[in-house]
Amino acid sequence: MQGLCVSSLGASFGPRVVLSQVDFQLAPTGITAMLGPAGTGKSTLLRTLAGLNQSNPRFRTWGQIQVVPVAGEKGRTEIRLVQQHVKLMRASTLDAMSDVLRRQTAFSPAALREHCAHQLQEHGFADLGQCLDLPVISLSPVQQRVVAILREAMAEPAVLLIDEPTADLQGYEAYLLLDLLRQLSARMAIVLVTHNLEHARAVARDVLLIAGGRIIESTPASEFFQDPQTTAGKQFMSSGSCFVASPGAKAEELADDVEPPPPLPPEALAAIAEFIEDSQPQTASTVAASGDAGMQEAAAPLLPPETAMALPVELAPLVEPPAVAASEPPAGEPVIADAKPQEPMAQPSHKVT
Repeated sequence: MQGLCVSSLGASFGPRVVLSQVDFQLAPTGITAMLGPAGTGKSTLLRTLAGLNQSNPRFRTWGQIQVVPVAGEKGRTEIRLVQQHVKLMRASTLDAMSDVLRRQTAFSPAALREHCAHQLQEHGFADLGQCLDLPVISLSPVQQRVVAILREAMAEPAVLLIDEPTADLQGYEAYLLLDLLRQLSARMAIVLVTHNLEHARAVARDVLLIAGGRIIESTPASEFFQDPQTTAGKQFMSSGSCFVASPGAKAEELADDVEPPPPLPPEALAAIAEFIEDSQPQTASTVAASGDAGMQEAAAPLLPPETAMALPVELAPLVEPPAVAASEPPAGEPVIADAKPQEPMAQPSHKVT
């Protein structure tokens, strides 16, 4: 039985199509590594799956996200994205770790403390249980990431999404986080975005290769790392990148060895047309291609200056990005489309079948 089914999923910001038609399925448990070149929409896909782009007035999405609950596990239909909330960095480790659980349960303060300590003990971080009253910002980078991961995992979602958790970590510290993910994957599906192929190889059961706004290859990890089935997969394994046209790119503007992208779906064309204000005639492919050239993933979003001064630089990949204005950025500049309210919000559930 599939735990998550994504079909024809797309996303755009204003006239910029980032994801055209994304299709994949996940089993109810296990780790799936999502790989792909930088700037191909991995972070946008995670935030779209978790419903965190909805507050951006220029965001449009289409397609279906279906969470299929496992028999006997009623209510496990949430998709949650691990984030390092800036406002929780100065909170106590206990408050930061129990932030989600506190809002979902009627646990007493004593019960919350006991539960958090038990989770840390169970997953091999008993020493962190002695730090529950310390501010998160005083912890080491790997401990801070453990707190962020367990905060979302304790909500028992059907799918847990994690973006670059081992960035800037080496050796034993990276192993600790990977082992934590391996333990959690026994009871939920985990999507791990990483640029470290060795880390993906160590823990992933399956691989999704994303490029050009769509899934290019979906295969067991053992097969992908040994013998990718697509040209893009072979290119990625040999160089860390691949040549796949952006959504809506025009064939005449592509290199001879790059295949034109599939036609944009009607929903993408409608999203583009909604934001075209120039009276000059424009084609959907022109707008999508030029927009995607300036689209960059928020794998390491910029922080406000006053926040950046206070936080360790190692946390950048997990720190939630600041809100942005609704106006479209100039062409060629990065699009930071990660606006979200400052107050804690439950991540929305999705269609259940």
